[in-house]
Amino acid sequence: MSLREPDLAAPVAFRNLAGNAFEAPLGELLQHVANHATHHRGQVVALLRQLGARVVTTDLLAWDRERRGQVS
Repeated sequence: MSLREPDLAAPVAFRNLAGNAFEAPLGELLQHVANHATHHRGQVVALLRQLGARVVTTDLLAWDRERRGQVS
């Protein structure tokens, strides 16, 4: 499946956890997913530092490489 620029403007209907209905363009939702994931990775690192734990990488590409045994 391929995604074309006009697809990014297509409206996507969804409900939040409270059951409220919303609609947003696919492109905005994709940006939200990336941004939201970044936010949570930052929270993980901050909590690890507060606990005095060793901070590990939270980079998804690094995790994928490690999982495949391609540690650098």
